[in-house]
Amino acid sequence: MGTNLKIVVVLLVFVIIFGIGFVYFRHEKENTNDPTETCFTSISGYGIDTDDNSQYNYLVAEIGINVSRAGNYTLLGSLRCGDTYITSGRGDMLESFYSALPNTLLCLDAGIHTIKLYFNGKDVYDSKISGNYSFDLILYDEDGTFIDRKTFNTPFYNHTEFQGLLIEIIQISDYVKDTDNDGLFDYLTLRVDLKTMQSGDYSIEGIMFSNKGYITSTSKHVYLDKGESVVTLDFDGLEIRQSRINSPYFLDVIVSDQNYRGMKSYDTSAYNYVDFQRPAAEFTGHYIVYGEDTKGNELYEHITAEIGIKVISTGNYRVFGWLGDIMWAENRTNLNVGDQLVLLEFNVTQVYEQGIRGPYNLTLWIHDENDAIIDHHRDVHTTWVYNHSTSQNY
Repeated sequence: MGTNLKIVVVLLVFVIIFGIGFVYFRHEKENTNDPTETCFTSISGYGIDTDDNSQYNYLVAEIGINVSRAGNYTLLGSLRCGDTYITSGRGDMLESFYSALPNTLLCLDAGIHTIKLYFNGKDVYDSKISGNYSFDLILYDEDGTFIDRKTFNTPFYNHTEFQGLLIEIIQISDYVKDTDNDGLFDYLTLRVDLKTMQSGDYSIEGIMFSNKGYITSTSKHVYLDKGESVVTLDFDGLEIRQSRINSPYFLDVIVSDQNYRGMKSYDTSAYNYVDFQRPAAEFTGHYIVYGEDTKGNELYEHITAEIGIKVISTGNYRVFGWLGDIMWAENRTNLNVGDQLVLLEFNVTQVYEQGIRGPYNLTLWIHDENDAIIDHHRDVHTTWVYNHSTSQNY
C-alpha cells in the first residue's frame, strides 16, 4: 500500500511539473518573436525639424520588421497619449496639405527592413497634449490577416516643441469698391488681419459660396514679416453679378505656410447682386422657346430660343446655348446698345435619332469678341415636352 502511494505521489508531481513547464513554454512562445516569422523586431522614436526653426515638423517611428515571406503588407500606426488619440502616421513626409492616410502599404522582400512612419507635428501641437506619447503599431498581410502588434512609449514631449501653423487669422471684415465711379461695385474686398510667428512666404485664399453653391475665388502669395499684418482679397464683382444670387455670401478663408494650412469661415455683409459691375452684355431673363415647322408637314425642323440681352457696349458677340445636353446652337452677331433679342435655332436631328421626348433645360453663354465668357445662365428655362416623332429627321 505504501509503495502504491509513493507511485501516485511521483506521478502527481510529474504531472504538475509538466503542466507548469507546458504553460511556461506556451507563454514564452506567444511573447517571443520567432525569427522565422514576419514580426516587428525593434521600434524607436524621435522628432525631426525639416525647416531649421527649432520645432519638430514630425514625430518619427522607426520600425524594424523581419519579413519571412515576400509580399504586400499593411502597417497601421497611431499616436496616442494615454487613451487619447492624436494622429495617424504614414510612410512619407507630407509635402502637401492633405491629411495623413490611415495606413501605409508596403511591398517587402524577405529579410530585415527598417520602415519609418511620420506623424504630423501640427497634429501634436494642435492637440495641446504634452506627455509620454505611444506608437500603436499593427501589421497585416495582403489578405488582411493579423501578423503582429507592438506599442512603444516615447520620452516626454511638450506639445509646444512641435510646429503648428505659422500664420493665424485674427479677424476678417468686408467692404465694396467702385473703382470707376459708375455706381456699381467692381469688387467685394475682404480685409484679413493676420499674425505670423516668423517671417516667410505665405498663401491666403478665399472661396466664396452661396446657399446654391460656388460663386468665385481669389488668392494671394505674399512675403510677410513676423508679427501682425493685413492682406486684402478682391472678389470680382462681375462674377458675383453673374451668380444672380444676393448675399449673404459664405467664405472659406484659407491661410498656409510652407508646411501646413488652416481655415476660418466668414459670412459677408448684406449685398444685392445687381449692385455689382455689369458686363458689356448680359441676359435680361427674357426666354421663349418654341418649335418651328417651316415646311408645313407638322414636323419641327428646329427648336428656336428667343433670348433677351441687355447690351452696354456695342460690339460683336457670340451667344451659345445647349438644350438638354443633346442640342447646341450659336449666333454670332453685332449688337447695339440697349435691349436686344437674339435667336438660337437648335437642330432637332438629335431629338429624332435619340428618341428623347424632353422637356429640355436651356443653358446659355455670352462671349465677347475675344471669345471670353462675359455672362452665363444655367438651366434658365424648361421647354414643353417635344415628342421625337414630331421632329423632322434629315
